[in-house]
Amino acid sequence: MRIGHARHNRRLAARNVDELAERMVLGDGVALDALKRRFAGQLHSISRTVLDDESEASDLVDGVFEDASRKWPPERGQVRVWLLRRMRRATRRYLALRGDDE
Repeated sequence: MRIGHARHNRRLAARNVDELAERMVLGDGVALDALKRRFAGQLHSISRTVLDDESEASDLVDGVFEDASRKWPPERGQVRVWLLRRMRRATRRYLALRGDDE
C-alpha cells in the first residue's frame, strides 16, 4: 500500500512542477520562487563541484532560472531535465570563457 502512495505522490509532484513551470513562463514570480526552492540546490551543487567557486556557481544558477522564466518550452518535457541541461551548458560555456578545460 505504501508503494502505491509513493508512486501517486511522485506523479502528483511531477504534475505540480509542470504546472509551476507553465505559470513561471507566464510571469508568475511565486511559481518561479517555488521552482527555485525545489531545484536551485541541485543545480548549484553541480555547478559548484565543476567550477570550485561558490559565487560563480550562484551566478550561473541565477542565470539559468532567468532563462527558464523566459524560455522554458513546455513541449520539451520535464522542467527538471531542461534545467539540468541548461546548467550543464552554462557551466561548460563559463569554463570555456574562463579558459579552463573540463
